[in-house]
Amino acid sequence: MAQPMKRGDGMAAGNRSTTMTTSAPTSSATWKKADDMTESLGSGMKSLAGTIRQQAPASGPMGQMASGVAHTLEQTGSYLEGEGLSGLTGDLQNMVRQHPLPAMLVCLGVGFLMAQTCGRR
Repeated sequence: MAQPMKRGDGMAAGNRSTTMTTSAPTSSATWKKADDMTESLGSGMKSLAGTIRQQAPASGPMGQMASGVAHTLEQTGSYLEGEGLSGLTGDLQNMVRQHPLPAMLVCLGVGFLMAQTCGRR
């Protein structure tokens, strides 16, 4: 059964201002910010690669391993700087389209691991 409205209830609502300001950025502004952050991440990865090259030994097994890590970081950093988030998502979409079954199996595996990690103990 509906409750009758008291006289003062509607008056408070009528006196409120109906203008509302939104501080949330638009989706294109959010995408641009994420793209800039991705490029910044790429720059940081390249910087880390340079630091690894300076600090690592020049020869021996540790030097070879450090050189390989630095090379991979440089390549990944260059890719992220050049392509940004939009290039990364486009490449991911193409990979899933070309290999749908392995992509689905990877997603199932990640979901299973997350469920095991977050599940009851």
